[in-house]
Amino acid sequence: MRICREDQFILACCRSLGGQLLAEEVAPLLRNGLSWAGLIERARKQGIPSLLYWVIEAEEDTRRCFPAKVWEKLESIGLNALQRYLLLAKELDSILEAFERRGVLAIPFKGPVLAHTLYPNPAMRLMSDLDIWVRQQDMPDAQKALEQEGYRNLARRGAGLKQHPFHDVILFKAPVPVELHWQPTDTTFLPIDTGLVWQRARSIDLDGRQVLTLSLEDNLILLSIHLLRHYQGALRLLVDISGLLNRYGSQLDWNRVVRSCREWGAGGFVYLALVRVKSLLEAPVPAQVLRELKPSWWYRSLAEVLVDDLYFLSPPFPKLGGEGLALAYCLLLGSPRRMFKAYLSHLRMTHRPSIQGKLGTGVLSCLVPLFLALQGLRWSGLAIISALGRAWRRRVSF
Repeated sequence: MRICREDQFILACCRSLGGQLLAEEVAPLLRNGLSWAGLIERARKQGIPSLLYWVIEAEEDTRRCFPAKVWEKLESIGLNALQRYLLLAKELDSILEAFERRGVLAIPFKGPVLAHTLYPNPAMRLMSDLDIWVRQQDMPDAQKALEQEGYRNLARRGAGLKQHPFHDVILFKAPVPVELHWQPTDTTFLPIDTGLVWQRARSIDLDGRQVLTLSLEDNLILLSIHLLRHYQGALRLLVDISGLLNRYGSQLDWNRVVRSCREWGAGGFVYLALVRVKSLLEAPVPAQVLRELKPSWWYRSLAEVLVDDLYFLSPPFPKLGGEGLALAYCLLLGSPRRMFKAYLSHLRMTHRPSIQGKLGTGVLSCLVPLFLALQGLRWSGLAIISALGRAWRRRVSF
């Protein structure tokens, strides 16, 4: 597979979190020369510039190879990430204390909790907001607690429900947005037992406070699903999964993972995530687990082409990349009926507003379903063609 030197350097930094020796791997790359501006730009797009800084900062020989101005820029990113983590962690502590006063149980996930548990230095993971899951019956009390802490609701109730059917409440107190969830992920097409996920939550110490977080097994499953829901910073999401496997792989109950995947229809998502972290980041993945989770050949092959290794390093432009992700997500649902319903839902959410805007509300509005179908054929075709182009490039060696 053809990977530019800058991406090879970035992958080496990511793999070093699992114990690989960075200096030995990057020495030939540094001798052959790197595009320093290209390196930082690619790391930004992949969502891991702060990881790059903190990994290299600990490697004196590698750090000395960086030009002073380039290092200053990278250092600024890394230190800003540290400040952001400290700010979000402090704010999370205040929010959880406010919830406790109202008797609201909460499970924070992603953000500071993920950075604290999966990375040797939490500042390695960029984060912009706080994601907090509360039981649906506790949503009113949770919102009131946040409002008393100075947060204001940015979205009308229901405004974001079509795009995020598990949360549409976003509260903001400069400079911290909080996404309040009543489910940890979209369960419209994946019958995840969220009650069981809540029961299996574990307690961890986060800077002196006992905090509930997802069990290792449920975290792996939900991170794998999340991987196919976000186009931006896809490599960062993959590093999250690699970090979980590197730090807690020996503690994972793989039988529980496989059993839950079969019950919830999430096996394809976890399979694809594990294949990618093994291929790109050399994370420890049991071969037996891959065999047990492997989807049928047709769905698996097309999804693997749509979301291949190069997708995480050099994704297509946002519109095309988003369509490829949506198609892969639908394919990995496994059931043809669920696939069709999920893709139809995606078309309605993504394309229907613009089509209705062009056709209006008159007689032509009856043509909306036809135009939706044509848009589906167009964008799914373009996504597949783009993916096949990347597959061809993989065969080209240096």
